[in-house]
Amino acid sequence: MKKMMLAGVVALLATGCSLLPKEAAPPVVEVQEAQVTQREVVTVRRDAIESRQTLNVTFGAAREAELYFRSSGRLKRLHVTPGQTVAAGALLAELESGSLPYDLQSAEIELEKAKLNLEKARARIGFVDEPSEADLRRLELELQSAELRVRRQQEQLADSLLYAPFAGQVVSVAAAEGDMVESFDELMVLAGEGGAVARATVDEATAARLRAGQAVDIFPTDGNPEPVRGKVVSVPQVGSQDKTLLLAPDKPSDRMRIGRNGKAEVVLESKADALVVPLSAIRTFGGRKFVTVMESDARKEVAIKTGLESDQYAEVLEGLKEGDRVVSR
Repeated sequence: MKKMMLAGVVALLATGCSLLPKEAAPPVVEVQEAQVTQREVVTVRRDAIESRQTLNVTFGAAREAELYFRSSGRLKRLHVTPGQTVAAGALLAELESGSLPYDLQSAEIELEKAKLNLEKARARIGFVDEPSEADLRRLELELQSAELRVRRQQEQLADSLLYAPFAGQVVSVAAAEGDMVESFDELMVLAGEGGAVARATVDEATAARLRAGQAVDIFPTDGNPEPVRGKVVSVPQVGSQDKTLLLAPDKPSDRMRIGRNGKAEVVLESKADALVVPLSAIRTFGGRKFVTVMESDARKEVAIKTGLESDQYAEVLEGLKEGDRVVSR
């Protein structure tokens, strides 16, 4: 009986195991080596290359001046508006001068009196009422004092008037009539006659790479992708407080409007026939540069030395030869 029950339990266990779900076999993953497509392989070739420096520029006149009063005061009158053309010596603005015109007139009258007194005294030399040397010296000093007062009043009045130092166009005005104006604060900018130039502020490291005569492409922000061709006119001196780089177009261009901004690309150096490789093919590790060279179906890492760089290519000085095939990312 016990043998029959044990046999039944074994049969039941066997049946139960057959009812459990079977575990799925793990999927077979086939690992394949990454393939390099034809589009990722480029051939090292010889071509022209240029190294360029991109700069933000502002367009202005070749001759430009920031104008200001030499004394503080309330702006009485503006005689010009932005965009207006003026002649050399034109009155541009004036401060409230108070009694200065009358003070000057009074000082001029006193000067005339001093002159007459001295002339009368000199005319009596040799006569009975001849003036003493002390009287003559006193009258001479009174004349000098009167001249100084007139000069001072003239300077004070002149400081309240602003004139155009040269013919040109008023670019901007920084105050309105009735405003208080501080001495030597910029009131307006006057641009001289002639075509516009481009100016950029550069640091000493950039200035050291630039020199007068370098070719430049100027791009005004007018939607026209074509550059205005020009050259570097002047480079700031090393150690100078003035960091302004001056660029001029080869021919005057109405696209370079005074007061507007743009960009410029200075050609630092160029070669007509250089061995070049795309920058996208170059990797840097440990301060060295490498490329992956394809030889048949094999690849190998090659260290290279580069020279000029454009925005897309680098000149290869060592490590590659013309016709080599490299992997580009």
